[in-house]
Amino acid sequence: VALLVVMFATGPLAYLPTAALAAIVFWVCIGLVDIQSLGDIYRTRRTEFGVAILTALTVIFVGVEQGIVIAIVLSLLDHVRRSYSAPNFVLVRDEQGDWRYREPAPGTVSEPGLVVYRLGNELYYANLARFQDEVLGLVNGADPSLKWLVIDAGAVNDVDYSAGQALGGLDALLQAKGITLALVELNPNAREQIGRYGSLKGEPQDRYFDTLGEAVRAFRRATSTKETRDG
Repeated sequence: VALLVVMFATGPLAYLPTAALAAIVFWVCIGLVDIQSLGDIYRTRRTEFGVAILTALTVIFVGVEQGIVIAIVLSLLDHVRRSYSAPNFVLVRDEQGDWRYREPAPGTVSEPGLVVYRLGNELYYANLARFQDEVLGLVNGADPSLKWLVIDAGAVNDVDYSAGQALGGLDALLQAKGITLALVELNPNAREQIGRYGSLKGEPQDRYFDTLGEAVRAFRRATSTKETRDG
């Protein structure tokens, strides 16, 4: 048998180490595929499921390095897409006086003369156009006309240069219409950036509030004082 193997089977035996290694790698990879988790991702997060499948196919048919690159690129694109299309809302009071989220459709107000606009994500160059369109729609569609626009910026941790300039342009436009722009729950880092850009003119420190309740009370004091003075 040994003689026959030496004479006739040396060619096929030469591939045995490669075949054995491939079998080991294949067996390990099977253990890495979590079908249950993929099913959960498919049911709850279709975009992440797509990233996972495309990454796996790239690894199988192209290569591991290329699969890693594809995973990074697709994940970054998905992050930008989600931050661009993050839902923004107008906060309004219900019959019990509690805040509720409403779509930022023109004509939606938090109370007469006031709109509280809640940002759903960071404010940066990619979502500026949407932000400006929604805010101007709320301003122009308000009846009675707005006195204060309060931006709930609790989700904003950083303000890039484009966002700072857009905020400055919005503030100038609102001031020309007699509308006060105020910011709520903006963290110190983002506040410092806005100050460095010079986005808010006049006395900006009077338009920063730690809580929404403080901003609403300031709005009511300002409007009641103005009505008394006008009267």
